[in-house]
Amino acid sequence: RDCQTTGMPMKFPEMIAGSLPDVAYVARGTVTTPANVNKLKSYIKNAFEAQLNNEGYSLIEVLSPCPTNWGMSPLQSLERINEELIKYYPLGELKTREAK
Repeated sequence: RDCQTTGMPMKFPEMIAGSLPDVAYVARGTVTTPANVNKLKSYIKNAFEAQLNNEGYSLIEVLSPCPTNWGMSPLQSLERINEELIKYYPLGELKTREAK
């Protein structure tokens, strides 16, 4: 991505979590390690539960590798997520569900 041409990437989940009404749950996860996949599964479960309970809408952002588009090997693309992207796009729950 050429930020000179296209601008800086947007942090969409942060925008949703902090400024819109009726947001029940927002999180960001990644698929780079088994531990991160397990956390992501729990985020997705929370998002579905919020939807099913009519608590509001949910958003889950997933950082995933794209070795073909990035021109890297699969291993290099995983390293890029861990070393570069997570610094700019921190992982975790950005808005949690309210206890009922």
